[in-house]
Amino acid sequence: MTVRIARIALVLISFLVAAGPARAHEKCHPARVVHDLLDSFKYRNIDLSLQYLDPNVVYINLGLAKVVGKDATRAFLGPLVSLFSGINLVEPSETEIIHQGNVVIAKRNEHYTVSPASPIGNRGTTFDLPVLGRFVVENCLVVSWVDYFSLEIFNAGSGFNLPADLTAIP
Repeated sequence: MTVRIARIALVLISFLVAAGPARAHEKCHPARVVHDLLDSFKYRNIDLSLQYLDPNVVYINLGLAKVVGKDATRAFLGPLVSLFSGINLVEPSETEIIHQGNVVIAKRNEHYTVSPASPIGNRGTTFDLPVLGRFVVENCLVVSWVDYFSLEIFNAGSGFNLPADLTAIP
């Protein structure tokens, strides 16, 4: 009986040792990094989302200015995120993430709810935005992020007037 328990323990230990690095590797898989980045926005905590970005990240929203660096990305996204009471960038049934090497493409339908307390826009309105994103991941961090979407659809749904309203966001 003791030999059998020892064998079972050995098998379990070897399984756990083998699973440890695999799990760490999964967290650094480019598709996982991108999924986790997009999913983090539902918490509306910009610092949580920024942990997935390289300090020198290049972030581009088509139709808006190019942003370079984590601090500039915080300055751009932080006020914008604060205007929403609900953000869901990764709806499993409406998201397709594919990758080759460290390049990830995320086709998604984002869901937004404009905060009732927003100083601009259609307060309390919910809208959807189709987005195609291209990400490059290196060393478990996003170094390049480009989102392609219709600024007209975003503005119509939110009631914002981007890019002009970017200067009006407190």
